[in-house]
Amino acid sequence: MGKSAWWAVVAMFVGLTSGACVEREAVEPVFARATAALTSASVKWINGTYTSCLDRSGSWSVRVAGSDPLDHPPLSVVRNDAACRLAITEIVGDQTYVATPVLPLGSTYEAQPSSFALSGESTAFYANAKLDDASFASDFQITVVQSDEPDVVDVGDVLATYVTVTGSAVALAVLPPNYVISFAGATPLTIQMDATKTVQSVTGSISLTDGTRTGQQYVVDATLGASPSYAQVEVAFTAGIVGGRSYLISGASPSIPASRLELTGSLATAVVRTIIVSRTVGGVLGFQLFRISFKAP
Repeated sequence: MGKSAWWAVVAMFVGLTSGACVEREAVEPVFARATAALTSASVKWINGTYTSCLDRSGSWSVRVAGSDPLDHPPLSVVRNDAACRLAITEIVGDQTYVATPVLPLGSTYEAQPSSFALSGESTAFYANAKLDDASFASDFQITVVQSDEPDVVDVGDVLATYVTVTGSAVALAVLPPNYVISFAGATPLTIQMDATKTVQSVTGSISLTDGTRTGQQYVVDATLGASPSYAQVEVAFTAGIVGGRSYLISGASPSIPASRLELTGSLATAVVRTIIVSRTVGGVLGFQLFRISFKAP
């Protein structure tokens, strides 16, 4: 998997189908879409199981990309079958990664993500998932969040959905900082929105827990893309210093106040902030990046 974290939000939209010989209406996936490319092999489909479902049992598959034959019959659920329980057992790319434990699909993310690994091998990544409508009354969506770091997807019950990518941009032999990010520190990050998904207030802070390499300074950036080069990171970091968005790090395990994220306006579509943490050795900079996407649930 490499050292860089990776993520994907996979949206599976489901439409109604019926036929002359069908006694119950069913909802079935009509397409699946990955909103970000993975840095490892692309996900092709997801496998799971039915429990206590009308007219359904055993295993299902739902396609994310490609046209290779699925492992199991396509996912479908009888309309309004609120007692039906779905769970993810495997994520399939070029190889099949098995969930431990099996990842249940409910209306909120699980309290802890599941680990995924090739059979007999160590953990390759972590994932969490949820349904937007567990009653199956109408079209529904499955959201899957994946990362190399469990803290990245351990989002819990929050007012806005956090999808975080941690990565590195390294110059020469300078290794970047290796903090661990958390939104649930002493003062958890909280976003209040109104009915139009417009930000009303942002309080709390983001916590960075020290690793073996700490940084001296960080910048909050709103311009970087998902996979920036070292040169692009350096430009954004310098612009942050010039623009007054840089902050010195003093003491262990620093906190980043919510006000420094400058979150305003609508979160109906994702708003991205990248925290760039620098470490200087002999005048050469190494960077650690935390790319955070804020979006209303």
